[in-house]
Amino acid sequence: MTAPVPLAVVYADGRQAGTGVPGVTSVARQSEASTSGRGESAAGPSSRPKVSVVFSGNPRVPMGVPKEHLFGVDYLPPNMITERDIAKYRREYLIPDSVKMRIPIPTESLSKPKDGEVVFFTDVLQQGVRLPLQPAVQKILAMIGYAPGQFNPNFWVALMGVVTAFGMAGQGEPAYEQFSHLYSITRSKTTDHGGWVQANCLRAAERGHFVSHVPTSQKSWRNRRVLLSGDWESPSGSPVRFHVPTTFQIAGKLKQPVATQAELRQIDQVRARVPAVEREYPQFLFTANLVKAQLVNPAEMTDERRAAEKKRLSESSKRRLMMGLQGQKKKKAQPGSVPMPSAGTDVDNQSLSERLHQMGSGSGQAGPAASGPSPRRGAPAEGTSSRAAGKRVAMVDLDAEPAAK
Repeated sequence: MTAPVPLAVVYADGRQAGTGVPGVTSVARQSEASTSGRGESAAGPSSRPKVSVVFSGNPRVPMGVPKEHLFGVDYLPPNMITERDIAKYRREYLIPDSVKMRIPIPTESLSKPKDGEVVFFTDVLQQGVRLPLQPAVQKILAMIGYAPGQFNPNFWVALMGVVTAFGMAGQGEPAYEQFSHLYSITRSKTTDHGGWVQANCLRAAERGHFVSHVPTSQKSWRNRRVLLSGDWESPSGSPVRFHVPTTFQIAGKLKQPVATQAELRQIDQVRARVPAVEREYPQFLFTANLVKAQLVNPAEMTDERRAAEKKRLSESSKRRLMMGLQGQKKKKAQPGSVPMPSAGTDVDNQSLSERLHQMGSGSGQAGPAASGPSPRRGAPAEGTSSRAAGKRVAMVDLDAEPAAK
């Protein structure tokens, strides 16, 4: 694979060098500039300006050169969003004009955008997030301490699932301690430069997933991104006690706060009032439930939205069906697996000989229990061969009456 070729150099003051073909001008100016972020030379900052370099070739190279730590967001493929898409988002999700949205240019650093701006992946809107952020969402994000662009889609499903369930149960807004009791926030295991954050359901084997049927992976969500500014964090005039970070933070495992007994009882009340059968993705985060939880404007419930959500539900059902079929094929392919009784067979009504017959046929052995009459005490040939193999023989009379207790 050939190395990427520099096409242009963009200086901090907006000046550009290079014409799209690598030449002496761009290479010479690039060699004079300092992009390490470790300070300037003795000649002063004016003689060694900071630059950003635009490359061609492999798309997974930095589209801009930040001054500090690089994150995975700085290595993303080209953006697929258009101005028409932004207009559609404003219309469908009722985003006010006070929330500014623009498409980032390739030379911008997304992990450290300009002052007052923050990167936002628009697929999050399908998980129930709205702009400006809902108060409960804003408070929990501020307490977690990561930029909104660092969270993967399944984190938003978990967060909006908890907020929606509390709203539908009439329990108000969940506290950060209650969300942390249900989910842990950890660094995503990715092959790129990292910075992504995910949510993991705690004690799911005991209590079950709070939001079930969440897909294990969602593709291409990083290809649609914008930069927000203005009143994206809260409506105009609403005070904010703690602000959500706008620059990417180095991801790690957060310390789990402890919920009080009253907060734990409130979680149990939410589980009881919104049962698990209703907390299934994606239908749990559809507009009807978001309206019931008072998280979105009822005006969003249009025929176009209903049709789109019906299509999403159909696609999700097909995906779950295909995953189930693949899981059944893997189980059948495992050697030595014992076949289960058919759906119309009551296990309690089966005799011991029938069960042993199924086990013998499933393991591929044509023993006496599978193909011939039931063995009785004193089978010398089988006993001798078993003792020769170092096994202890247990002789059972299957036709005998059970002993009285």
